[in-house]
Amino acid sequence: HRSFTIVGLPTGYGKTRVAQIATHLLRSSRREGCDSGPTLIISPLISLMDDQRNKWGPEHLGKILEKANLEPLRCRFLTAAESTRMNQVMRELREDELDVLCCSPESLISPKIGRNHMIETFLQMPNPFSLMVVDEAHIIADWGASIRPTFQLLNMVKERLLQANPALRLLLMSATITSDEDQELRRMFENG
Repeated sequence: HRSFTIVGLPTGYGKTRVAQIATHLLRSSRREGCDSGPTLIISPLISLMDDQRNKWGPEHLGKILEKANLEPLRCRFLTAAESTRMNQVMRELREDELDVLCCSPESLISPKIGRNHMIETFLQMPNPFSLMVVDEAHIIADWGASIRPTFQLLNMVKERLLQANPALRLLLMSATITSDEDQELRRMFENG
């Protein structure tokens, strides 16, 4: 509960597997009094989300879970390749029908004309997020507000998610994190 972890591993050394195992363990503990909400993955690039879609999908993680006689995880990825409409994703979150939602920081933070802001939907979830994962977290500290200003607002997203679930876990992942970036991420996210 309320863990804050930075995983710095080279590409191909299992960062995604850490998030997958944590998600599976949280979602499989669905019993009264347990913290068993879905996982929110925030990814900076469409190509990375496409890669995540493959790693979390039926051909990779699905086969591993199937071999162990476990249920597959229900995942949505908010990119152009995902055909699911936003209102359907919001409904699935409110009805606890998703295990994983992967999106860009902009899709979380940018207001949608004529629709509820995504964070408002998050606060309406009966089983709120248990894990927030930030993929390629070094970009937050390295690029800063000059390139992707919404990255600087991810701590605000974390704070709102904590309102819904005080046990929220935060997992920041990077293959190239430096000690300066590590310190900046700790400064940004450890408060609260």
